[in-house]
Amino acid sequence: MRAIEEIGTFRAIAEEDLLEHRYAGDETRMSQDLRSLARQGLVERSHVAIGKARKRTPGVTLTADGKQLAEQESALGNERRQEFHAGFVKRAELEHDLALYRVYQAERERIEAAGGAVDRLVLDYELKRDVYSALGGQEAGDDERFAELQQQAAEQHNLRVVDGKIPLPDLRIEYRDATGASARVDVELTTEHYKSGQVAAKAQAGFALYSLAGDGSSGGTPVRDEREITAGILSI
Repeated sequence: MRAIEEIGTFRAIAEEDLLEHRYAGDETRMSQDLRSLARQGLVERSHVAIGKARKRTPGVTLTADGKQLAEQESALGNERRQEFHAGFVKRAELEHDLALYRVYQAERERIEAAGGAVDRLVLDYELKRDVYSALGGQEAGDDERFAELQQQAAEQHNLRVVDGKIPLPDLRIEYRDATGASARVDVELTTEHYKSGQVAAKAQAGFALYSLAGDGSSGGTPVRDEREITAGILSI
């Protein structure tokens, strides 16, 4: 069930990353689990081409039945229930999902090293849906009414308005710190396509910025950038 929940949280995970982080390198146990889940119609496995080298990487996602099972078994309360997702998506989004799982693991290790424990994860499109709902369908404009509504929506979701926009992170991690208090960190996975202004806006929004060493294919190492982020120069 932990594997099912983890796969559903991120929509898709590279099997080699699942092996490292969920199964502690026990390939036999992971293979047995995934074969069993596939036979039961709970997961779908496929080779996907990712990265500049178009590396063929085994990936796994939930089926609709797997998603339904994850939702039924989720231990969180209704107000803060973990959302789950199913099905492979187009390649550009899939590469992002696979990489984001590795970035999450790096941030999770940092949280746990400080005595914290992760409670729930929120993906970017979940936040986008909630923020747009808070805006009530209002379009961006120069009037003070929209600016006030935008500020309220940002504050409601613990975000900031930067240059007239609400930057959204790729991933929000909600956790309890060493004292048991509720906390959160917003994480952004940057790529070589980010311009300096985009990086500066994400930093101003208070996000933890990560880049991937190498070409971004599965197996790259997440790197938390501790340099002067607002300079907008990230090494991938």
